[in-house]
Amino acid sequence: IFVGLYDTATVSSQAEPYPQGTSVVFPLEDANKRIIHLRGTVISVPIPSNTSQLPSSDAERSPYVIRLVDGSTHRVSPLLMDDCVAPSRASSSPSPICFPSWMRDSQKVMYLKDGTYLKGVMEFDLDNDVWRFSQHRRNGTESWGVNLPNFSQDFQSFIDDGRLLPGWHNKGRFQPSPPQLLGSAGHVSAVGLSSPLPPGSLNKALKLTGSDFAIWRNSYREEFDGLHNNDCFEIISEETYQNIVRSTGKRAIPSMCVFTVNSQGRPHRAKSRIVVLGNKDPTEWTKADCFAPVVSLPIVRMLTALAVQHKRTLKQGDCKLAFVQATLPPEEVTVVKPPIGCPLSGPGTYWRLKKSLYGLKRAPRHWYKLISQILTSPEVGLKQCKNDPCVYYGSPIPGQPPIYLAIYVDDLVYFSPSDDVEKYFEQALAQKIKVDFMGDAEFFLGLKFDWIREDGHVDCRISQEAYAHTIVAELGLSQANISPLMTPFRSGFPIDTIPVVDMSPEARAPLIEKMQCW
Repeated sequence: IFVGLYDTATVSSQAEPYPQGTSVVFPLEDANKRIIHLRGTVISVPIPSNTSQLPSSDAERSPYVIRLVDGSTHRVSPLLMDDCVAPSRASSSPSPICFPSWMRDSQKVMYLKDGTYLKGVMEFDLDNDVWRFSQHRRNGTESWGVNLPNFSQDFQSFIDDGRLLPGWHNKGRFQPSPPQLLGSAGHVSAVGLSSPLPPGSLNKALKLTGSDFAIWRNSYREEFDGLHNNDCFEIISEETYQNIVRSTGKRAIPSMCVFTVNSQGRPHRAKSRIVVLGNKDPTEWTKADCFAPVVSLPIVRMLTALAVQHKRTLKQGDCKLAFVQATLPPEEVTVVKPPIGCPLSGPGTYWRLKKSLYGLKRAPRHWYKLISQILTSPEVGLKQCKNDPCVYYGSPIPGQPPIYLAIYVDDLVYFSPSDDVEKYFEQALAQKIKVDFMGDAEFFLGLKFDWIREDGHVDCRISQEAYAHTIVAELGLSQANISPLMTPFRSGFPIDTIPVVDMSPEARAPLIEKMQCW
């Protein structure tokens, strides 16, 4: 937490008006003596002569330093910065050349090499006048790099064909797959959609025309076939359904199809998800019937400390299609009415569920029981911790160190002092259920893990940047000025001793609780 980082004043002498990262447009002369405008960012702000306070006037300030998209750096007087940041207010000159925000020097990107995405940064080679992708060692030297010819003109083609991804992401989620036809088991591409907005229901999707109709129809078929091939339900007739109603007194639960456009990976995917309206379930389940425990943040922190103590890193896994894996018990008879307009199950038909489905009230409970049975099975060989139902441990290989694991719904983190034990566990679990093993944990329960390996030692830095931004938004400071001269809170200073005059104790209590360490 920083004092002075946020300032709600419109004009403040204590806030830097153009902090690092501010977008600018700078005029330059080309070879033909013509003025062109290149986009760039502020990389250094003026440093006051007295470190205890900001300068009283712009004349006392040192210049700003900006870096343009061509890699060049320039010093700009504070008196001219307003023209660089907002040139449209000063003149009616033509629009400057615009590049995406990630197309800057030292920006994080991922490059596709031999079927695998590599993490690196963008760099501009001034000697050869070319953009390049570069990976660096810890000492700053380049370990691997490649030139990107004509990148300033063709950067969009690098994005469209998946050769380059802005930002760093979990590698397991971005492994490229071979091309597949629309409606196949892999994905339905959303590239041909005329509108980026998905339809609100299956009925609306089937009333579309042209390529939009074909894409969303194939997307629904992919979801339907996936559930049917997984033996999640059987299609029954109206007569069979009425017999079930007479014998059990339970009527069918309506369902719907939720359409989304997944643009995080490449290519864009038109995705469908069939969801049961659990709030329409005629059975009144108790809280105990639906409860499924999840691991807590202190346990994850303890597991991280234990891994670091053994000079290991936490590994992360993601169980696929978790809520449609568990088989329903025989006494839990559940009938679902297909989404309105379903073209695949036929009119007057219903679905009798054999396995759990998204939206059911007891779906989390069924999944928890299933994953617990798998983890404690003889093939996997783990035991459930008596003090926490979401922590498992065991030695699946006799004579080898144990493995420790924590689960949060369908996400899991684990580690063992032995590489052989980790590989054995991954292979044994993969034979039971489909899991995406993503290597070192990067994001889990809102926590960001940064692993540092140095001289045989392992350190981990845990941060909650997203949570901090949430608190800032709740306090109404999202649009506040940001000062680069922030002052850190001294260690051990209790936040709840700061006097607040315009908030009642009842209003302050939830804010204090959110800011306290767990």
